[in-house]
Amino acid sequence: MDWKKIDLYILKHHHLIKNEQQDDLITIASDIAGLHATMNKTPYLSLFIRKRHFTKEEFQHEFDNKKSLGKIRSVRKTVFVYPKEMIPWIYAATKELYIPRIEQYFTITGLKRDEYEGYKKKIGELLKEKSLTAAEIKKELKAKRSLSMIINLLCDQGFLIRGPSKSWKSSTYRYALFTDYFPGMDVTAYSPYEAQIKLLDTYLDAYGPVTFMDMCWGRGLSPGRVKEYVTSHKKYLNELHSGDNRLYYIVKKNRDKLEETESKAPGSINLFPAHDPLIMGYKERDTYLDKKYFYHVFDKGGNSTSVICKDRKIIGLRDCLEKPAPVVNLYFDK
Repeated sequence: MDWKKIDLYILKHHHLIKNEQQDDLITIASDIAGLHATMNKTPYLSLFIRKRHFTKEEFQHEFDNKKSLGKIRSVRKTVFVYPKEMIPWIYAATKELYIPRIEQYFTITGLKRDEYEGYKKKIGELLKEKSLTAAEIKKELKAKRSLSMIINLLCDQGFLIRGPSKSWKSSTYRYALFTDYFPGMDVTAYSPYEAQIKLLDTYLDAYGPVTFMDMCWGRGLSPGRVKEYVTSHKKYLNELHSGDNRLYYIVKKNRDKLEETESKAPGSINLFPAHDPLIMGYKERDTYLDKKYFYHVFDKGGNSTSVICKDRKIIGLRDCLEKPAPVVNLYFDK
């Protein structure tokens, strides 16, 4: 396997080389299979390094006004921003992952299901054709308990959705009824099985070549489910063998694109935000970071900090301070 060729191919697909940047942010979100959004500012910064002439206002207009994007919890129980068209099958592919989470909440808090359903009904009536923050919902309902977790669970069930936040850095969302936010959207159009196939299809298209473990991690699915997919989709996949005896998979239609890619490093430098999809998208990360630095970049949950990449290799870390004066600190190994 020619890793210079592979790295350049992946960077091009992720719009991380200057002449491969995109003008349309919806296309970018689709091409990279969603924008990681646990931290509210991450999707802004991920788009900033991929889109020509990006502005925060453009993203906010697409998200807040046009509603061409939606924010839902999905793979790896993580919040992502997806183009509207992807949401029905993303939801169908991952919704079963949250059933145990709801039951666990009942066990830990002692909340009874009928109480939960009562809050669901009251919140549904309160939010008809309007959106409110969690604090505003609690105040309006005169609730004595925190409603934040209940609201999150209602989002996981597709009853509510996270709407606009106070600012691009804030995680204080305004919540709305899913059916008001996306009227007519049918989240039952796909079976979980059909949706998980699409989930893996889009992952392979966006991140391939990938290993078996990358697929399990990247889409948050069990090894059994991924093995079934690989077995049933062999005619659509090509296998690549690496020097360290790892087996990689790439979609057949992309193999020619990979082979046509030049075998040279483009010399690009990118400053990635924490949790950027490309840095987070693989389980086996030693192809772009020396293992001795893993604990500097990834926490125990596999989440990344803000990094500096030359081509696709992580060469340093960065952080940003706003006070007393804006400054960006860069850290490199000696």
